[in-house]
Amino acid sequence: MRRYFVNIKHGGGRIENAGAFQLPELSYAQVEALKGLAANLVQRVASEAEPFNEVMLIVDETGHELASVPLSQALRSQLRWSGD
Repeated sequence: MRRYFVNIKHGGGRIENAGAFQLPELSYAQVEALKGLAANLVQRVASEAEPFNEVMLIVDETGHELASVPLSQALRSQLRWSGD
């Protein structure tokens, strides 16, 4: 299993190590990032916070960026799940 770290990119800044996961492959880390974005979105809507354009960055142990998951993708996934 490989270790993946999920960082949050918000505007020009980056929040390091928002989460770390031991997972078999990158696609699992992308799902975890989607879950995190969806949960964050629900919290922001519930608190009536201003919307923002956030991206979850998936990096390896060396900090190399492997993938990114934008907020727009989390929104589409959340809408699809809520329609079930």
